[in-house]
Amino acid sequence: MAVRVQCVSNIEVSCFSKDASSPSQVFSADLVDISLGGLRMQTNGFLREGQRVFARLNETFAGEEPLRGVVAWSETPDSTPRPLRYGVKFQDPSEEQTEKLKQFLEETLHSRRTRKIKVDRRKLDFFNRWMANLDEEGTDFQFHVADGPPLDKVVYDGKEVIQLCSNNSLGMSVHPKVIAAAKSALDNFGTGCGGSRLISGNLQLLKDLESVISGFLGAEDTVLFMTGYMGNVGAIEAMTNISFLNRKVNMSNVVGIFSDHENHKSIIHGCRLAEIKNHAVMRTYRHLDMDQLENQLRTTHTNRKIIITEGVFSMRGDLAPLKDISTLANKYNALIYLDDSHGLGHMGKSGRGSVEHWGVKNVDVTLGTFSKAFGAAGGFISAQSSLCEYLRLQANTYIFSSALPPATVAGGKEAFKVFDSELNLHKQFWNNVNYFKTKVVDLGFDILGSQSHIIPILIGSEHKAKRIAADLFKSGIFLPAVRYPATAPGKAILRCMLTVKHTTQQIDFVVEELAKLGRREGIIPGV
Repeated sequence: MAVRVQCVSNIEVSCFSKDASSPSQVFSADLVDISLGGLRMQTNGFLREGQRVFARLNETFAGEEPLRGVVAWSETPDSTPRPLRYGVKFQDPSEEQTEKLKQFLEETLHSRRTRKIKVDRRKLDFFNRWMANLDEEGTDFQFHVADGPPLDKVVYDGKEVIQLCSNNSLGMSVHPKVIAAAKSALDNFGTGCGGSRLISGNLQLLKDLESVISGFLGAEDTVLFMTGYMGNVGAIEAMTNISFLNRKVNMSNVVGIFSDHENHKSIIHGCRLAEIKNHAVMRTYRHLDMDQLENQLRTTHTNRKIIITEGVFSMRGDLAPLKDISTLANKYNALIYLDDSHGLGHMGKSGRGSVEHWGVKNVDVTLGTFSKAFGAAGGFISAQSSLCEYLRLQANTYIFSSALPPATVAGGKEAFKVFDSELNLHKQFWNNVNYFKTKVVDLGFDILGSQSHIIPILIGSEHKAKRIAADLFKSGIFLPAVRYPATAPGKAILRCMLTVKHTTQQIDFVVEELAKLGRREGIIPGV
């Protein structure tokens, strides 16, 4: 075992002439590296190969017997005056010296692994000041650490609590069949695909999952992405790309994007990238305002138009009016791009999502994720086969990312099968959602018109929301406050997410604690 320790330890070296009993010279040297078998040192002194030496590491072996050795090799001197390096091979170190060496090596290795990077904190002054302001504004955040899967009950920071904020709504992440499928893939394929889909990572397993999703949604084809976020950014940027036209940019070839004001941050980032890189004409319409959307569609004179909306909005839990959007898309020859991350597995009679819920037929692109109802990670785009093939060759977040891990893919594929075979999961989930929603509305809480399983309880003040969340945790409920920048300033919420695993008794307890704190803070009327 050798460890690199450059110029941090000083060595006292005693050199002996041939057969001499006393040293011919004594000098100091710098330790370069050391092992149980020998060391390398750097010094201005001159030694020859085979010469006997005693070496004492002053900092570590002070007062100990020196290490005996011989010079095994030396650098060839040249005309440039500089320190030379020598290799010393230890000769018969005692057991005590060997143990000392082992201890020194282990401690040095540990310090190397745990050493802190030295930075000039003045360069980070902006970030230090930004962090210092968070507490005053009530927008700071405490990261609790979970020990266990995201279910109805979880141990956070050593405390078992009822969790009311997990996206693992159907418990798929711990379903025995899903876990078994993931374990089998792990055994057969290992932990990763070894590359992007365009190079070495295109496993049949991934193609099989794409086929399963396409069948689930009734789509021609599906493209997998590492995350839903990457799917939105990559697809929106690629769908607005006009570089292949090789013509002057004008309204006849750029793309018009029409995005709901409350769309997810990933959509916003995709749109901004399209605007900057591809000169897309960006229009943002007021949340759910179909009159403004139509006015923008009518007055924006681009040949191609894309309406982008979420199916279920992730913070408020309200729904996009897909029937009205469908009518406008037909009228103005626009594509519909639907982010249905929160709709798939939840909305619709059979859980096929917002398209099934509204009964529309002309949604062109559907983005979904595995991180909600299907209990894993990853994202996908389902659309016509020509568009999917285009994305495989143009979406940068697909081309330049490794493929999803095999275990995640196999687990996701099995989750879709379980979803279709265990229909009671979908029914029980909605029973819990409707029971909780009725209870909190009856108490007088404002849930911002939620029409879905996402139930936001409006608190308003960031400080109040933070205080309520902390008191809930003390009572055994994990429900973090969602504050700016996830919401508008002064519009903090408690974003409640039920799961199929929650019991009526757990829900009643949560409602009781919310009622106490809501009355105390003046959020709902007193008794």
